[in-house]
Amino acid sequence: MNKEEIVQKVLKALQGRLEVSQKGQKTAHDDMIEAESAMQTRYGSAKEEAEVLAQSLAQHSGQIDEMISALRSLDVSQSTGTASTIQIGSIVYLYFVEAVKEEIYMLLPEGGGTSVETEMGTITTITPSSPLGKSLLGKRVGNSLTIGPHRKQIEITTIY
Repeated sequence: MNKEEIVQKVLKALQGRLEVSQKGQKTAHDDMIEAESAMQTRYGSAKEEAEVLAQSLAQHSGQIDEMISALRSLDVSQSTGTASTIQIGSIVYLYFVEAVKEEIYMLLPEGGGTSVETEMGTITTITPSSPLGKSLLGKRVGNSLTIGPHRKQIEITTIY
C-alpha cells in the first residue's frame, strides 16, 4: 500500500466523521426550532441548549472540513522508498521499549488521531503540532527519544 492510498483511507475516515457531525448539527438545529423557549415555559432552557450544541457541531464540522481540504492538497506521490529524516508525509515505525511493541505512525498536516487499517498494520496519524509529532520531525532511523509525562522510551526503526 502506498502513501496516497493511506491518505485516501484517512480522508474517508474524516469524511465519515464530518457526516456524523453534520447529522448531529441538523438534529440539534431541528430540536432548537421545535423547543419551547424560556419565555413559553418558566424554566425551559432546551431551546438555548440545542442552539449551543448546533453551534458547537457547526464549528466542529468546519474544523473537519479544513482537515479534509489540507489533506487533499498534500502531495505524497513523490515520496517513495526509505527516507533519511522524518517529515510531513513520512510513515514511521516506532519501537516502544518498555511495552516491547512496535507501532506505525504517519505524520500529516491534519487529521491526527485517525487510525486506518492497512496491509502494513494499523497506522495512526499524528500532526506536527502534537507532542509526538514535534519530537519526531527531522529525526532519523536509530534515534531514541523520551516522550510524554511517563517518559516513554522509543526508538525509530524505519522511515518511509
